[in-house]
Amino acid sequence: MKKIKVVIDDMNFYVVGNEDEKYIRSLAGELDKNIKEVKRNNYRLNQMQAVLLASLNVLDRAEKNKKILNEVQNISKDEKKLMGVIEELEESKKSNNEATEKYRAEFKKNRELADEINALKEENKNLISDINQKKLDIKLLKEDLENQEKSKKKLHDTIYENQKQIIELSRRIENLTNED
Repeated sequence: MKKIKVVIDDMNFYVVGNEDEKYIRSLAGELDKNIKEVKRNNYRLNQMQAVLLASLNVLDRAEKNKKILNEVQNISKDEKKLMGVIEELEESKKSNNEATEKYRAEFKKNRELADEINALKEENKNLISDINQKKLDIKLLKEDLENQEKSKKKLHDTIYENQKQIIELSRRIENLTNED
């Protein structure tokens, strides 16, 4: 235990304790300063009234500091909660980024497949057009073949008729020759 002499409002006091001397003197100096400030602002107060009012001011500041400390501690607790929420959000963001990358990759694949499908559709359209053209060509060829067949039949019929006429003419010639 130490015995430390301090001066507060021009009065000597001895403070007994285990605290650091510098710390005790700084507290006494702060209290002395507060009492003198109260006296300066309220010159009608006696020494006891000034000490009481200064003590009240010190207690008021101490209470306000306690409230601030409680708020800071609450903020600190809230900050820990907030940090937890931030970590969860970061994890969620990371998960969302991964999902977005997967979605983009799938979207790219789907786009490529859609492009392939469109190309196949175009190719299919061209093939159908070619098939329709071939069908038309076949139809025209069939019509031409039918016309050729009809012409051939007419020619056969004409040949047959001509042969009949030749035979008939040959008989006449023979008959004429035989008559001579």
